[in-house]
Amino acid sequence: MTPLSNSLITRPELIVKLIKEDLKSNKLHFGLNLLEIIAEPYHSDLGSIILVLMGIPENNDSYYAFYHQQMVNFTALETSAFFNQLDVLAHKFYELLVKGYS
Repeated sequence: MTPLSNSLITRPELIVKLIKEDLKSNKLHFGLNLLEIIAEPYHSDLGSIILVLMGIPENNDSYYAFYHQQMVNFTALETSAFFNQLDVLAHKFYELLVKGYS
């Protein structure tokens, strides 16, 4: 079975969806850390996957550090505000990444 051509997702849409999932995952880790629960072994590599999909070289340590810092900034938001604005946050995060690399 082949997918319908009009149902294909664009690369930017896919990246925004992945950013949204990474934001949720990092918010969970942030909360677990506050409770002093060690969850680091369960941290995903979504950030690296997102940056590779954006064409950013894996050896660009400064950009990976930028991604991580932005993730820390975004997930530090109060929980209800974070989840109420999650779609907007994912789009803003993507825009920052595009601007930061261009």
